[in-house]
Amino acid sequence: MDRKKTLEIQVLPFEKIARLGKEQRIKRILSLIENNKIIILDSRLDPEEETELIKKTMENINKRFPGIEIGVLGIDKTTNKFRAFIEKIFFGHRRGLTIIGPANIIKDIKQDPEKLILFMQMK
Repeated sequence: MDRKKTLEIQVLPFEKIARLGKEQRIKRILSLIENNKIIILDSRLDPEEETELIKKTMENINKRFPGIEIGVLGIDKTTNKFRAFIEKIFFGHRRGLTIIGPANIIKDIKQDPEKLILFMQMK
């Protein structure tokens, strides 16, 4: 199979990277994306991790690695205050879905509160 013509989407459960430190977590995500994989993370990165991921991406841009596109879909907040409190304790800022992929494949990600739309281009 010609890997250059193959689109690989990997679902990455957050539990698989949760025990890693923030820096190792970012390195793991970037290593997957640098291999032309689109990552679907079953949670959100915290704001510091997102910032660091973007920073590390900018440092690594070259002819082989054009950068990333990232989209986040948050889970609707409940109006039940007790449930919202419990969810915050257990999930913190992690509730949601994150899609990250190479900028040479994902041309754009349109986001709204209910959906993410990926615009991809395969060469």
